[in-house]
Amino acid sequence: MRKKFPFDRARFRRLASYLTRRIGDREAFDDIGLHKALWLADSRMFMLHAQPISGAVYLRGENGPRAQRVGAILGEIRRAKPPAAPEPGPLTPNERDSAEWALRHLTDPRCAQIWQIAAVGEEIPYGALFAIRMRQPNEGELEWARRAAELGLAVDE
Repeated sequence: MRKKFPFDRARFRRLASYLTRRIGDREAFDDIGLHKALWLADSRMFMLHAQPISGAVYLRGENGPRAQRVGAILGEIRRAKPPAAPEPGPLTPNERDSAEWALRHLTDPRCAQIWQIAAVGEEIPYGALFAIRMRQPNEGELEWARRAAELGLAVDE
């Protein structure tokens, strides 16, 4: 079973504001790109520190991950452009590093498609980012999996 993290609205808002300010008005950075960057930043933080930045739940949409129940927050950020003042409580150095990493890797083909590990409408686990380092199974591993399936062994989630 996947660990659930509490959603931290303030941290999500700070992350989304930071990403929006860093990108500015680049045409390529639309709503889809913002959600991908949010997921990458949260997942990268989870990968390195076992804790995402915001705890948002991301479901796979047709075009990428979508943070759930955050429309009002993102609407507030869009209406406040350009931001009158920095968000209270800036990102920590680790959070900022994860956000910058997300922006640098947004167009990396491995990161751009890793969210496809989930079916449309299914939650994308933060740990899916680990799949970037996956390799094809070797013949011994495939044989082990075949044998386990024949024996009806269950694999832990």
